[in-house]
Amino acid sequence: MLFRSAAKGGSANGCYNLARLIETGAGGLGEANPKGAFEYFEKAARMGHGPAQNNLGLMYQTGTGVKADLEEAGGTWRQLQQWAADEVSQVIAANGDAGESSTVDNGEE
Repeated sequence: MLFRSAAKGGSANGCYNLARLIETGAGGLGEANPKGAFEYFEKAARMGHGPAQNNLGLMYQTGTGVKADLEEAGGTWRQLQQWAADEVSQVIAANGDAGESSTVDNGEE
């Protein structure tokens, strides 16, 4: 399976996608396995994968695949917040000064 190979190769996206399949039992992986999914979400989250950090936080909050731990959920979401801030900073840097105003032409007169 491609996602398993990517995950074993150290790909954050591979770990995340494999976790999604394991979580639901999709892709011919058998029954849903939240504990197994948690392991791969955790690997992807450690690599800075934002959506994996979100899923990990939800799993800690709800106790799905792991013992519920609101402190861990909060820590995971703080990491997600930092990831999102970094992503926004990169977009701003790529598109010029954030203080510049721009006009969008929506075709209306």
